[in-house]
Formats: sequence, structure tokens, C-alpha cells
Amino acid sequence: MKSFLKQHWVIIILSAAIGFIFVFPHVYLRTIDRGFFRGVDVLGSDAETHYVARVQEVYDGHLFLGSTYFWEGKNQPYLPPPFLEIATAYLGKILGMNAVQINIFAKFFFGFLLSFLLYFFVLELFGDKYLALMSSALTLLAPSLLSSSDMRSVFSWEIKNLEFLRYARPLNPAFSSLLLFGYLLSLYRLLKSSQIRYLFFCAVFLGLSFYAYFYFWTYLFLANGLFVLWFIYKNNWPEVKKIILISAGALLIALPYLIHTVGLSAFSGYQETSERLGFFISRSLTVSKLAVFTVFFIIFAFYKKLLSFNPFFIIAFTASIFVINHQIITGVNIQNDHYHWYVITPLAGIALISTFYFYIKSILDKKFFPFVIIVCLAFFFLTGIIVQAKSYFSLREITILNQRYAPILKWLNGNTFLDSVVFADGKFSELIPAYTHNNVYYSAYAPYYLNSREDLENRFFLRLFFEGVNSENIISYLDEHRSETALYLFGLKYRYTNGCSSCFPDELNEKLAKEYMGFLKEDFMVKAQKYRLDYVVWDKKENPEWRLPLDKIEKLFEADDINVYKLR
Repeated sequence: MKSFLKQHWVIIILSAAIGFIFVFPHVYLRTIDRGFFRGVDVLGSDAETHYVARVQEVYDGHLFLGSTYFWEGKNQPYLPPPFLEIATAYLGKILGMNAVQINIFAKFFFGFLLSFLLYFFVLELFGDKYLALMSSALTLLAPSLLSSSDMRSVFSWEIKNLEFLRYARPLNPAFSSLLLFGYLLSLYRLLKSSQIRYLFFCAVFLGLSFYAYFYFWTYLFLANGLFVLWFIYKNNWPEVKKIILISAGALLIALPYLIHTVGLSAFSGYQETSERLGFFISRSLTVSKLAVFTVFFIIFAFYKKLLSFNPFFIIAFTASIFVINHQIITGVNIQNDHYHWYVITPLAGIALISTFYFYIKSILDKKFFPFVIIVCLAFFFLTGIIVQAKSYFSLREITILNQRYAPILKWLNGNTFLDSVVFADGKFSELIPAYTHNNVYYSAYAPYYLNSREDLENRFFLRLFFEGVNSENIISYLDEHRSETALYLFGLKYRYTNGCSSCFPDELNEKLAKEYMGFLKEDFMVKAQKYRLDYVVWDKKENPEWRLPLDKIEKLFEADDINVYKLR
């Protein structure tokens, strides 16, 4: 242990620093801004409230996440597998933390572990500790440097929500990437040393990736295929056998998931949901500018005979280019930008920094080279700090305003039964499942579960009813709120096919308007009780236009112009 610490003490400090930068917004809110803080956190990463709500759902006893937001459908088949949420929730229970607290702790914990893992992966590939440090810092703190548009946003004077650092989101990609890079590291060590334990590790990492993130196991299986072709070309049959054994072991671990997934296609509503998830028919080529740019660096490394030209890494990177174009073979595009963010980008970053590192090292005087390393590390850390700070300060006013919800969330947790259903406005409806044991009546994430179009529409119609939308203004309302209609009813269905989520045909608005007029003819209690509904939360400051049938509901609690009602 002493020898290990002596050799690798720098990465321990760097990993802890990365973990701290990941949780910096939460620390700032609780220290510098503690005068405002009443318990509602800054959950500003992409879909972060969704991930926390899924972890809370596990706390509530619904391990398979068939319906995170609605009371109905708890026993439906899951779409995204629940392994990451279950593991995170049980870690939280062991540590005595609630869902929001374990979300924050996981940012530090998984960030620390991932930094460590990336360091040893690069160290194993290229044998240079300083390059490994730089690669870890670039991947976790400065992926925005690999995108010209992101770079402009980071280094402009504008305070802009950059949705925080990509790997500061605990489940995907921070937790799931441990499986990705754990597999690549284990595979490299297996091929290098032939130690049988690494074959076991590979099978476990690859098998578990089925239960974590669709985009990782599909990428890794494609990478395995390329490795098999490479070793056949090299006439190295023992290595071919190892990869086949790994794949077979992983498939055995993944068998329950595969059986579950095959059964999904026969489930009613699956086709609708897959469209809302952004799946669409296509065989068009996807060109990643970053991947193309990286290929030139790889060619340069080969020409200059740099140590960054590593055959194992080249094959792994090539697989990322192939998998992002899976639709050419399958005919179905499955949101392949996820491959870009979480596979191509980190691998490209490693390829670029390693080529830069070894080339500069070959031409620069040795006494100046440490200065280059320090400047690069400092720049990566500065980039990460800027992203976190800009994102926090762009959301600071909203976060402070959201503290008004704290008394209501506390009341709901203390005065309602498990899985009670609460109707609230859109913003509050995303917080309630993350902070309480309650469900909500509608949600922006509901389209990504196995809910029928009719279910989503009726829930959306009750919201319009409360907002005072009537038969005279329904057409104009829908025309002016196309983005909201897309958000709550269509998901990503039109984002990839028509260019934006709200770019759906006008005929759909006309159809919705007719259906809403029929909805208005029903009695309120019939409308409200098509699905379970126990409480209504009315934020009078945010929604003064709401028109609630006060004769049908009973006021139970009020705090800062936010009222809680119960249906009579």
C-alpha cells in the first residue's frame, strides 16, 4: 500500500479535486448561499431530476421502475434497466442518505473512481503517468474543449447554463462509464498478461453493462467483433478464443435482460414509446467531425512513430466510429448522439491528448516539458471550474426561487401516504417525485415510459383545464405552446425526423383541439378521476390564471402562496 501511494499519490489528489469540482455547486449553495437555502437543491444537469426520481422510486420500493411518475403502471416492463438506480439507492440506504443526498455524494464518489480508472487505463496503454493524469483531467473536466461550439460558450463572457460537467451526472455517464472503462482496462490487461482473472472481470463488466446503458454494451460488442477480426488476421487464435469466452459469459449474465427486451416488442404501446424515445427509420451516414479530426491525429501519430499509436486503442476507437453508424446496417436510428457524447468524445480526447503529448515531448527541451504538463492540467481544471460556475450562476436565481417549495415538499413527505398522486405545475411536478414519496399526475418524462397516447393526452388535458383553456381558445393555445405539447405528448418523436421536437404537423393540433373539446364536456370528477389523483398543489404566484373547482377540493396547507388541496 505504501508503495502504491508513493507511486500514485498525485492521481489520488487529482481525483479528489475532480470530485470536489463535481459537487462545487451544491457546496456553494450550502455555504456562500446558505442564507437562501431551505432544502431544494440545484439539479441542473441534463435530466438530473429524472435520475433522482428514479432513485427515489427504488427507495419507495418499486425496484423495476416500470412507471416512475404515475401511480398506474408500476408493474409495467421497464425500458431503461434499473441496475444503476438500484445500486445507487442501496448505497444511499447504507450511508443513511435520501435520494437527493446520495445523488450529490455519488457525484463525488463516482467522479473520484472514474478519474482513478481513466488514469490506470491510459497508464496501461501508454506507460506514462503524466499523460494519464492529463487524460483523466481532460475527459472529466474539459470535454467542452473537444467541441468548437461548447468552447465558445465556455470562454465567452456570457453567464450561460452549460448543464454542468457531463460526468458530474451520477448515473449516466459517471456510474455507467466505470463499466465501460473497467471493461477496456480489463481486456487490455487480459490480452497483455493472459491472467484468467481478467477474463472474469471482462465478462462481468460487459454483462452488467446490459443492465446499465444500452449504448455501452452495443459499442463493446462491436469492439469485440473488431478485436476478433484483428486477431484472426494476426492468426492469433488463443486471443480469439478469449474474446469469444468473454462474450459468451457476458451474454449469460445478460440473459434475463435479453429475454425481457424481446418480450417488450409484444407489449402494447411499445411502438409508440420507441418513437417518442427518438427511434426512427434511417440508413443515412453519420459523420462525427470530432472523429474525423481524431483520425488525422492518429495518422500523424503513425507517420511520426509516436507511442500514442497503440493498436488496441486504435481498434477501440474505430469501433466507436462504426457503432455511431449502426443504422446503416440495422435501418433504425437509436439516438446515436449518445455514442458521440459518451464513447467517441472520451476516446477522441485520449487520442488527441496522447498524440499531442508524445509529439511535444519529442521536440521540446526536457526542462520545459514539465511546464507544458502543468499548464495543460491547470487549463483543464480552469475549464471545469468555469463550466460549473457558469452553470450554477445561470440557475442561481431559479434555485433561490425554488426554495419556496421546501415547506410543501416537507408537508407532503410528512402528511401523505406512499405513492399518493399530486397534481402540480410542470416545474414542481419534476421536483415532487425526486424529493417525496409521491407520484404526479403528468410529467415531461412520462412519454419515455410505456404509457399510451390516450393516457398522456388526458393527463395533459386536465392541466389545460386548470389553466382555464376553453373551447374558444384551445386552437390558439396549442399553436402558441407547441413546445409544451411536444414535451408532454410526443417526446423526441419529431426531433430527429423533422428537425425539432415541436416540428409536428398542424393536423395533430387540430386533432388535439377536437379531443379537448370532448374532454371539456365531462364532469370535473370524471375528468379528474380517470387516473388516481389525491392532491392538487396550486402555486398562486407562478400560476395566477389557474381556475380550480374550489367546491370540489378542500384546502389542507398553505405556505408562501402555495396551497395544497385534497379532492373531497
